[in-house]
Amino acid sequence: MIPEPTSNYIGLATLVGRTGLSARTVRKWVHAPERPMPAYRVGGKFLFKWVEVEAWLASHRVQPVSVSEHVDAIMESFRPR
Repeated sequence: MIPEPTSNYIGLATLVGRTGLSARTVRKWVHAPERPMPAYRVGGKFLFKWVEVEAWLASHRVQPVSVSEHVDAIMESFRPR
């Protein structure tokens, strides 16, 4: 278990350790043209606020898909009108 940070900011290595993401993926998401991961760059080093990263990750949550709703919609298109 990784201890809670003593400051509001964590480095890239800590973020990678907490999330299991690769550093390369994190850097790619930081530079994404749409909805980039929130980060601060100080002297060439990335810093992150964990609370901002958690909110950003939550905003990318995959919503469950109801297969039965999709099937019903498809079947509806075949019913005579």
